[in-house]
Amino acid sequence: MRILIAEDEQSNLEEIKRILAQADFPVDADSFLHPNEALNAAMTAPYDAALLDIQMPGMNGLVLAERINELQPEIGLIFITAFNNYATEAFDLHAIDYILKPLRAERLLRALERIRKTERRKYPNPEFSSVMRIVTFGGLRVFSDAGEVFWDRPKTRELFAYLLMKADQKVHKHELSDELWPSLDSERALANLQVTICRLRKSLAVFSREQVNVAFSNHYYTMHLGEEVDFDAARFDRLLFGNPGDADLSRAIELYEGGFMDTEGWIWPAGARDDYQKRYGNAVLSLAERYVAAGDSRRAEAVLNTSTQKADPEDRIAKALLNVAHMNGGRKSLVATFRVLASRYDGAYGVPVPKNVILEFERLRSL
Repeated sequence: MRILIAEDEQSNLEEIKRILAQADFPVDADSFLHPNEALNAAMTAPYDAALLDIQMPGMNGLVLAERINELQPEIGLIFITAFNNYATEAFDLHAIDYILKPLRAERLLRALERIRKTERRKYPNPEFSSVMRIVTFGGLRVFSDAGEVFWDRPKTRELFAYLLMKADQKVHKHELSDELWPSLDSERALANLQVTICRLRKSLAVFSREQVNVAFSNHYYTMHLGEEVDFDAARFDRLLFGNPGDADLSRAIELYEGGFMDTEGWIWPAGARDDYQKRYGNAVLSLAERYVAAGDSRRAEAVLNTSTQKADPEDRIAKALLNVAHMNGGRKSLVATFRVLASRYDGAYGVPVPKNVILEFERLRSL
């Protein structure tokens, strides 16, 4: 295990080395009394772990950690300090541990062992690594090869969902804490965020970092997803990009199994949910119109009818369905279709048929 040590007091440095000599795994340590020397070492050689003091001349250990993180995002950070008032900042940097002096051997070795256990994510075994599949339409579910991913807390799942919605975008830590813990003061919300980030990383440990990685830099979190991740909303976006063909529209419609992250009770995805529902409705209407134009109105009716079964019926889709049903079977088909629609509105969604849908039905029935 390659370890970088930055400690400005020689006696403390020797104590760390003495403890490392007790490890039951190979250790190759480079030690420095000055943080700038440690930073230079991080620029030229890879390390698995960094053991850092905080109060050092020339550069604070937290600043050093952030710079090392930028150079080596996978490194495990352990702070060893006599001060207990930097813990919040340390865990903002995703520290593995924050150890107060006097240093205890078992505490340090236990922290290093935790870093060793994450090594498989840096160099994943292709036979072990699971393929990640994410379902967001109709609710949020995440799958590995072994089955559905377990979330130890509801907030861990919600944090994943929020970062997923903004995948590959920088999200400020205060935005996350305010959205997920709106009733708490800033300090408590940030503390909860730090703990939940750690839990999230544990939940995602079954996947390689090439597939999913939650990075932190300069107060911002970013979730990166690899190209091999099967993410339904991303596939939906790709299928509808530009000028989709009939097959693209059909596949996008099949992907949409309900509202984006619906059934979760979260308020913050409302904008994205409305956007996906609108684009889904556009795809349904576009495909139905193409079928009608090609003289295949029966197929158009099937597309429209299916869409009202798996999502909250939009008025425009319900009206289009009534028109195509009337086109295909006249008044009898129109009345039967309206009754089915009414039962779906009332049974599945507990709402009456919208007035403008009723007016369209009455207009068609009068023809």
